[in-house]
Amino acid sequence: MTQFYFGDWYNEDASTRLDALKQALSQQDKAKVETLSEALFESYLDVTAALTKAQIIQYADLMGDELSAIELDICMGELVDHHHPDNIETACRHCLELGIGFPFADYFLMEMTANRSEFDIEFFERTVAPSFVELHKAGKMSVTDYFALMCEIICRLDKCEYGANCLEKLLKDPELDLSQLTENDYTACLDACHYGYFLKPELFRLFVKKANGRQVIESTTEWQESGEYFLITYQFKSIFGEANAYCGGWEEYKDNFTDAFIELKRSNLVTQVVEINQSKPKTPTTNLCLF
Repeated sequence: MTQFYFGDWYNEDASTRLDALKQALSQQDKAKVETLSEALFESYLDVTAALTKAQIIQYADLMGDELSAIELDICMGELVDHHHPDNIETACRHCLELGIGFPFADYFLMEMTANRSEFDIEFFERTVAPSFVELHKAGKMSVTDYFALMCEIICRLDKCEYGANCLEKLLKDPELDLSQLTENDYTACLDACHYGYFLKPELFRLFVKKANGRQVIESTTEWQESGEYFLITYQFKSIFGEANAYCGGWEEYKDNFTDAFIELKRSNLVTQVVEINQSKPKTPTTNLCLF
């Protein structure tokens, strides 16, 4: 069952019962631990957030649970929106250290983008980057999956040179294999690297080299129905005249945008471009488009 929020241990009035559970755990009183945990915890999400690493191991041993076999099912958007980030970060760290199945990618995406417009360098360097290193070592996240995640994060935030540098580093990683991406993810990654053109044109050029000629046919139904868009699916004005990420900065970045679209067309990665909101025709501010 999907868990949306922390259990009752998170409430201030439950601190006495949580202390009692910890004491019972230290005394190996299984009956009392079971009774209290039923009232306080819904899953190991709560256990990993409320207890220390040593206590989690004690708890699992007492309850007869194999930590590496646990897979948490969490609605990360609701959790991040409603609970203190320190508690969620604690759960993430403990799950990583103990081999518990935690939706790491969803967590990083939500924490980096929910109610934010700027790239959180501190959280990225403290949690996201080192966690990826450990997940990659354990074979739980590939460089390609991490690249797709970073592209999605960066596309949701204001332009940021730090984020562009992160993508550039990943594009130079020999393990990155764009052929492993789904059509939707591949299109999103192309979008992100094209989006960053005016910060660092090399991003798009590196992507083109890594693409090995793989073409994007059209945006997916999923994106069309959600009301979202990819840069490559609209005429010029529709993207840069109205996209919030650029705050209508067409005139300021006009030369960069023009060069970006010229390189996109020459790359031959896009074979068909359609305007998905046909019922709401756009008035282009320039004759340059990819039709």
